[in-house]
Amino acid sequence: TYTSRTESTQRFVSRPPQVLSRGGPRLSTRRVPRPREAATKAGVEAAGGWLGGSLALLGDAGHMITDATALGLALLANWIAKRQPSPRHTFGLGRAEFIAAMINGLLMFVIVASIVVTAIERLHSPRPVSGGLVIAVAAVGLAAWGIIQWFY
Repeated sequence: TYTSRTESTQRFVSRPPQVLSRGGPRLSTRRVPRPREAATKAGVEAAGGWLGGSLALLGDAGHMITDATALGLALLANWIAKRQPSPRHTFGLGRAEFIAAMINGLLMFVIVASIVVTAIERLHSPRPVSGGLVIAVAAVGLAAWGIIQWFY
């Protein structure tokens, strides 16, 4: 029998993740971190990196921004891809997932390129870094990560 791409994809996309247990598979109770949580952590790191002059914190904030964007784009692309084919979109909108991945990859490339350019500039003219502030922001970020891992 023939199953359309949408039907076969729906079977895997809409099913919640399963965890193996002694009694057989059961539904996972773990929540997925939301883009808002990643964006909040990125904002704290970006502010600390900017104020402390730390390229490491700014780089990690850029990483967290791409994580938050990737989560948001994946949720949006998944919602769009679940739409049924129409006369205008005979294949459906399954390409939305690919486009979201491409946007995320391009954003990551832009952030990495800006970090590389800034790092080269700092090699030519170094600036002091506020170590105490950087350590404090890193400790807060580590604590936030621990809390997220504990509850999720």
